[in-house]
Amino acid sequence: MITQNDQLKATNLVEEPNFKIILIENDYELRHRIQEKFQKEGFQTEAASTGKEATDKICGEENEILLINNHLPDIEGIQLISKIIKQYKKSRSDNCLFRYER
Repeated sequence: MITQNDQLKATNLVEEPNFKIILIENDYELRHRIQEKFQKEGFQTEAASTGKEATDKICGEENEILLINNHLPDIEGIQLISKIIKQYKKSRSDNCLFRYER
């Protein structure tokens, strides 16, 4: 059963997001549209078009959510996650969503 307190917590997450979305996408138009949508909804976002640019923006904080295109110009998304895990010496895969293309 969902309590009133649970509903209040869920509402606060939506009204005052306490996390940062890092969008890692090499397609400029798609990256721009997604980032704009998240910002209109009140989410703090940063965007990167390459793995190198992404690693410069990632701080290793638990409140970061990474949205990754698996096929970036300089690295595959899976390899990028491995690099991040090694860099920050902790698992980050639970904070990641991948977009695969063929």
